[in-house]
Parts: sequence; C-alpha cells; structure tokens
Amino acid sequence: MSGRPPGGDARDRRVPGPEGVVALTQAGNVPDPARPTRLFDPIPLSITGAEPLRPSTLEKHMSSSNVETRTSTADLHQFADELIRQLNLRDTDGAFALFAPDARLYAADGTTTGVEENRAVVASVFDAFPDITFTPVRVVAEDDWLAIGFIWAGTSTRPFNGTPATGRPIKVLEFRMFRVVDGKITEAWGLIDLATLFAQLQS
Repeated sequence: MSGRPPGGDARDRRVPGPEGVVALTQAGNVPDPARPTRLFDPIPLSITGAEPLRPSTLEKHMSSSNVETRTSTADLHQFADELIRQLNLRDTDGAFALFAPDARLYAADGTTTGVEENRAVVASVFDAFPDITFTPVRVVAEDDWLAIGFIWAGTSTRPFNGTPATGRPIKVLEFRMFRVVDGKITEAWGLIDLATLFAQLQS
C-alpha cells in the first residue's frame, strides 16, 4: 500500500510504544502516554505509514528452504494438526513448545518479533476470548513450509488490546505461513483481518 486515504492526518506516523509495538500519534509526532498500550494497532498501514514487505524481501527469506532440511508433507500436516489442537486447548505453553527458541515472526508491515512477544499476544487473545476456537479452512504443505488459513471464533468477554469487552461473538480470518525445521517452527509470516476484528469489538 502507498499514499494516505482521504482525511488521513499528515502528522500521523509509526513510533515505538512502551513494549516495542507500533503506536499511532496524532499530535506532535510523540507518543501519547495516556493512550493504552496496544498489542495490535487497528489503524490501517496506509495511515501509520508502515512500509509493506517488498517482494524481494519475501523471496529472500521464503526461498531459503533446501532439500536437506525438507520436511515430509505428511509430517507437516500432522504438525499443523498438533498446532491447531494446542490452540484449541488454549494451551499457550503447548503451542509455543512447537517453536524454536530463536524463531522469528514477521508481520505484514515488516516488523519482526520473537517467541516471547508472540506468547504475550496469544495469551491476551485467550484471556479476552476464553471460549475461542480455531478452525482450519485450508492447510497447504510444501518443502519445509506450512500454510494455514483458519478462522477465530469466540465471545468478547474481557478487554482486548485496550478495547472493552462487548459480550458479543467475533469471527476473524487469519492466514499464517510457517517454516518447520527439525520439528520446530523457525519462521512465521502472518496476516490477520484486523479491520474486521476491531469492527466487531466496537460497542
């Protein structure tokens, strides 16, 4: 994406928040200490000014597989089943036991985080939507890469990311690609429909 949508404030820009996450400021380009810390920022990337991942960056990272580290397709599908099972158990430790300690996770805006940052995000999801389920709609495996499209569904029971609980159901599509080496996730790339999620959380 490029440019700003009509009505976008030219002063808006991305700044590091207290936890190293992306925050949005609208006055003076300085962080607003009164603004609640967010793990997700629902503001579109075109407004925040975040630079999308370039095809060359994706190609560099995602073509790094080779025959020697290739995981069988059957093993990858079993791995996907186990990951979804742990998520549906809402077992943060079980899910992140499937990640290598030095795994890197890449967001659509090019930011990169580690396992502990993502553990905190997943824990916040489990806390806010205690009945959440994850339903895979498509799983594709090739070489040492695994792609999963799945749907979150649950009830907004507690505050999430600075947004009060609504008591209403949410349903959101997420897409993830994982590189699996020696039975552990070493890289993950993700896209989630944040616009739909935060629209459903509006009271």
